[in-house]
Amino acid sequence: MKGMVYKVEEYKVCITLQTLYKLGGEVRVWDTPRCLADGGKLIDIITEPVEAFTTEEQPEIFGTGLQRVKIRYGNYKEGWVLHEAVERV
Repeated sequence: MKGMVYKVEEYKVCITLQTLYKLGGEVRVWDTPRCLADGGKLIDIITEPVEAFTTEEQPEIFGTGLQRVKIRYGNYKEGWVLHEAVERV
C-alpha cells in the first residue's frame, strides 16, 4: 500500500487559520507525496488561510485513512500536503 496514489474526482478543501495554528503556523507543500527524508522537495510554505482543490490522495500505510493529498491552490500552484492540513468544504 505504501506509495500508492489515487486520482480522485476533484473536491474543494481549505486550510483554515485554526489548522495553521495547530500546525505551528505553516503547511509545507511538497513536489511528491513524500517528505524530505523520503526524497521529496519542499516547494512552498502556506502561512495564510487558503481555498484549494484536491486532485489525488495517498492512503496511510495500513489503509485506515489518508496520509497526504495533492492540492491545487493560488495562481496555478499545486503540491502535496498532509491530509490533516486540509478540511473538506
